[in-house]
Amino acid sequence: MATPITSVTDFCGLLTKSRLLPADEVEGIHRRWRDENRGDDQVDQFRKFLISRKFLTDWQAHMVQRGRADGFFIGAYKIMDRIGKGQMGGVYKAVHTLGQLVALKILPSSKAKDQHVLGRFQREARLLTQLDHPNVVRSYQFGESNGVHFISMEFLEGETLDEVLTRRKRLPVGE
Repeated sequence: MATPITSVTDFCGLLTKSRLLPADEVEGIHRRWRDENRGDDQVDQFRKFLISRKFLTDWQAHMVQRGRADGFFIGAYKIMDRIGKGQMGGVYKAVHTLGQLVALKILPSSKAKDQHVLGRFQREARLLTQLDHPNVVRSYQFGESNGVHFISMEFLEGETLDEVLTRRKRLPVGE
């Protein structure tokens, strides 16, 4: 279990270990923070500093502050934010090393141990990559990285179907 971070120095150490930023960049940011804040060691303020200057996303900064240094990378994808949760796992906003923004559906390794769940996830992935329709989110890739199975899909801004149905109750047939 991760231990919450209580000092800016510890935060920087964990941030370096996470590989979200290169070590020399973390050192420079920490130095700048100390100079601007006269050595202030308030972790919450440092986290807000990192977010406001777009070094980290809010989600990444919270995860590091909670003591997490791993799980930010799945294969060629860097996870930026958590955008949803389903029965099988989480859905995350991620960026590929080539710069493409995607939604990454992740089946945690703990759930992948159940062959029925893993089989269902893999069938969904195969079917999604075969679909090509303007009203269906495109799927780009599926795979496994260090025991974590994933599906990368087109990232779309906006409301989820659940949110629309909660707000509107029903949709007209045409929609």
